[in-house]
Amino acid sequence: MEDQEAKSIIEALLFMAGEPVTLDSIRKIIEIDKYNTERLVKELINTYSINNSGLFIVEVAEGYQMVTNPACAPWVRKLLATAVPKKL
Repeated sequence: MEDQEAKSIIEALLFMAGEPVTLDSIRKIIEIDKYNTERLVKELINTYSINNSGLFIVEVAEGYQMVTNPACAPWVRKLLATAVPKKL
């Protein structure tokens, strides 16, 4: 599996999970070794941080989670205050 494909899968997993996902869980799902899984997650963390994206990946509760950028909080609050259906 190419790095970019694995990163895309990791992003999708973290986005859909809605809660922290352990490195071991990610590793088992994408079927690559622990070292490369950790390397890819760290690269994603750096990419989101450097790009100052609306989303970040953070290490929390012995796992990783996709979260909104705190700088976007005022707009996220506005969205949450509306009656938006909770669908993807």
